[in-house]
Amino acid sequence: VTQTGVYWVDVTVNGCTTRDSITVNYFNPPIVNLGNDTSLCGTDTLLLDVTTPSGSYLWSNNSTLATQTITQAGIYWVDVTVNGCTTRDSITVNYFNPPIVNLGNDTSLCGTDTLLLDVTIPSGSYLWSNNSTLATQTITQAGIYWVDVTVNGCTTRDSIQLFYKSTPIVNLGKDSVLCTGDSIVLDVTTNLGQYLWSNDSISSVQTFFNSDVYWVDVTVDGCSTRDSISIEFLDIPTISFVEDTILCSNETITLNTYNEGAVYIWQDGSTSAQYLVATRGTYYVEVANQCGYASDSVTVEFIDCDCFDNIVNVFTPNGDGVNEVFETYIHCPLESYQFTIFNRWGETIFQSESQNIYWDGRVDGKKSPSGTYFYVIKYTNPYSQNQMVYKGTLTLLR
Repeated sequence: VTQTGVYWVDVTVNGCTTRDSITVNYFNPPIVNLGNDTSLCGTDTLLLDVTTPSGSYLWSNNSTLATQTITQAGIYWVDVTVNGCTTRDSITVNYFNPPIVNLGNDTSLCGTDTLLLDVTIPSGSYLWSNNSTLATQTITQAGIYWVDVTVNGCTTRDSIQLFYKSTPIVNLGKDSVLCTGDSIVLDVTTNLGQYLWSNDSISSVQTFFNSDVYWVDVTVDGCSTRDSISIEFLDIPTISFVEDTILCSNETITLNTYNEGAVYIWQDGSTSAQYLVATRGTYYVEVANQCGYASDSVTVEFIDCDCFDNIVNVFTPNGDGVNEVFETYIHCPLESYQFTIFNRWGETIFQSESQNIYWDGRVDGKKSPSGTYFYVIKYTNPYSQNQMVYKGTLTLLR
């Protein structure tokens, strides 16, 4: 039998017949659909409803209700029976923790400050109130900002409100140049302001007497502004030339007239603070700044400071009265003088501190042998005060 109907049969034995019949009903099994396997987030719940007219139910947790509320992960099944026909369906439910998102407390910013909001989470996707899908946002203006962060299908939203406050206006003025002895008063008084100066003062007014760069931080309602000013105090120009002087012909002298913030004009129109003198003459300079004026002059002469004429480095102390001594020819009144002769072993064999004492070729009264000797002459130049050194060799012949 494969379909609904009344079925009978006649059975005959020895001419005797008996009939019997049966009614067969076919019912369709109930349709049960718990839906696709699914994932839930955090404290979400899932209502499974298999209500079927005339149905009876048996769930995997032994419940016999038509509905079940799912609150945790697991595999759930239900048997639904109608007219003796049973259908089973099952569903797998997964639970994921929603992402933790924290934009921080509502806050206030100052002036042109910015705030970086960063909600980076591994495998996360993002949607901000401005439709951006980046993990970070840089905030530059007041407003309420929110972000949805989704991980494994679970979404968390957080929001933050930002307020912007104006920064105080602080103006110490332009950099200033003043004269020594003057002072400058800087006043940054602002209603409800707090102050901190570069010298650690917390007053709104400061008086300065020295050159420096000064700054002040002014804070109003938590917002600060810093301004700075360079103050330079100048002295009246001064010039400290040497007295009129005499230099050696191979020397130079630099005249230095540097004064802070000054301009210069020399006798030839030069405008540098320094002037190199290499020739004789009178040199004149005028120096001026906003605090005053000064001028001076100096005369410089040049002379030949080489006090030695050519030294004859061969002498013959043989008693013939010609070229008998080794001597130096000096045409300057030296302030100090030392004349030393060494033999070839570096031993001192003659020394004199008088320009009028010469070597006659003897050591301790004994004649020195012919040969080469070495001399060193040291003296102080009377004009330049420089110590001069001459070195050389001499030959003694007998």
